[in-house]
Amino acid sequence: MHRMLACVGLFVVLGQASSVAQTIAPQGESRDARWRDDVRFVAQELPTRHKNAFAYVSRDAFAREAVRLDSAVPRLNDAQMQLGLARLVAMLRDGHTRVPLPTYERRLPITIVWLDRGPYIVNADDEHGELIGALITSVNGRPIREVADTLRLYFSFENELGFRISPGNLLLRPRALRDVGLGGDSLATRLTVTSHERTWDVTVAAVPSDRFALVQRGPLPLYRQRPRERYWWMYMAAERTVFLQYNQCEDAGAFRLLVDSVTRAIDDEKPLRVVVDLRNNSGGNSQVVRPLIEALRSRPQLNRPDALYAIIGRATFSSGLFAANDFRTQTRATLIGEPSGERANHYGEVRSVKLPYSGLELTYSTNFHRLVDGDGERFAPDVLVPPTAEAYIVGRDPAMEWIVAHSRQGSP
Repeated sequence: MHRMLACVGLFVVLGQASSVAQTIAPQGESRDARWRDDVRFVAQELPTRHKNAFAYVSRDAFAREAVRLDSAVPRLNDAQMQLGLARLVAMLRDGHTRVPLPTYERRLPITIVWLDRGPYIVNADDEHGELIGALITSVNGRPIREVADTLRLYFSFENELGFRISPGNLLLRPRALRDVGLGGDSLATRLTVTSHERTWDVTVAAVPSDRFALVQRGPLPLYRQRPRERYWWMYMAAERTVFLQYNQCEDAGAFRLLVDSVTRAIDDEKPLRVVVDLRNNSGGNSQVVRPLIEALRSRPQLNRPDALYAIIGRATFSSGLFAANDFRTQTRATLIGEPSGERANHYGEVRSVKLPYSGLELTYSTNFHRLVDGDGERFAPDVLVPPTAEAYIVGRDPAMEWIVAHSRQGSP
């Protein structure tokens, strides 16, 4: 730490004290000294615990950021300190290595999907229904590109699609925008939006996060109907398609039972195709998927590029990405969707430790996994079918539409 304290720098985050993170009672030391304990712990321990902390950032840059945060402690409220620690850890550019962001009490009554041009509003409460389908082009008078550059500092992500998964965790919280220097109002946010060649400004007031709920304005596609279930399947009789959504790599015994029921349906119904949806699979145990891989590989009438499909996306992560790679390398499946938000070659096998003062959980990677040759910046599908705002709003699934249109149509 002596070497670090020799650095000179300034860490500035604008804002006032936030009610979302209560001041933690000091235990012997002052509040500032205790927060500095957390900064020192991350600065010293993370490089020694992580498999390769400085694969994507220099040791000196990390040290300078730690010194800036340490010197700024008296000027930052507790939410900003948590953001500062998240920012420090995010420098490693490892999606598994992170400190959680603060939880904010209020949020804007809209939801977004971030696409190539920026964040699109895909749902809103009745008061702001006219915003649905609009592209956000500025936030509190700042261009969306500048806003994105600031938000990127606080998220642990590995490529651009990885960032696009969760910027709403800060972008839709006025207090969060204030805490990172992108706004002054903690109860509302001024947006500039564009839709159908019209551009206008609107100030959107925040609502309590714990009571936030939007009415679904149209039908939901299959992949969005049961997001909280670990895995489930159904037989789509009209399309002669078995659809299996695999969201979490957990509970090998329960998953094997599910695979048994799927294979019985395959043998009885003789479907034209099987679709395994990995878009929302955030990981777990990479061995859980093995029975499914083996069952499909042993059925040559389905183990072919025009009958077996795996859908991947930006949220396919960790063991979910391993499952996608298993389909690519151990079956003849066609992978469809959009690239992963995690590097194909990435750090993982997570462990965690609680910071000494705040109790925040610091997760970190202990191993490196190589799935592809080259730098492995992303894991790309065989067929690129990215999401669109319009499809999300009206309840369409472009990936499934492509599969039904392009896969085998005749008898198995």
